[in-house]
Amino acid sequence: MTEQDEKEKDLNVAEEAEPVTETGEAGEAGETEAPKADKAASKKEKAALKEKDKKIAQLENELAEAHKEIRKRDDVLVEAQNKLNRLLGEFDNLKKRTQREKESVHDDTVGEIMTALLPVLDTLESAASVEQNPELAKGIVMTLNAFRAVMEQYHVSAFGETGDPFDPEMHNAVAHIENEELGENVISMVFRKGYRVGDRVIRPAMVQVAN
Repeated sequence: MTEQDEKEKDLNVAEEAEPVTETGEAGEAGETEAPKADKAASKKEKAALKEKDKKIAQLENELAEAHKEIRKRDDVLVEAQNKLNRLLGEFDNLKKRTQREKESVHDDTVGEIMTALLPVLDTLESAASVEQNPELAKGIVMTLNAFRAVMEQYHVSAFGETGDPFDPEMHNAVAHIENEELGENVISMVFRKGYRVGDRVIRPAMVQVAN
């Protein structure tokens, strides 16, 4: 081999070695760019997470405000319900009181009229108990029945019977006797019946009390 051939061989070897060197540099460049790409991706992920956290915080605030608004409306609803209950209670009380007053006025009016008419009733009952002309007695009984029908219509009732316990709120004791056959503080005789409108006494019974 001549000297010229050796130079050419060396040149060829050098040329064949150059690509190896270029490949090594390309590898180093690739290794350098890879961490940069990872960092860029990491930054995007962090930015995305930060944005999500911000969105979550915003939604939590909106949810808290919504809860506050709901509580306010619940308070308003409860207050309105309480006010409605109070008004209904007041209305019911007023209605009952008005009804009682109307009944009281009605009873007072009926009581006044009946008190004025009771002497007439007493006279008719006394006349009916006396033997007399049958036709006249029949007329008296018919009048008494009509009178009593009107009394019943207006809830006027008689009280005071022999054997009833004596009640100073309902009976006027004008006489007293001792009788072992009767109980203590018992009515032994009725001189005049008592009357009441509902539970209100318009005339006490005039009685004799035993023991």
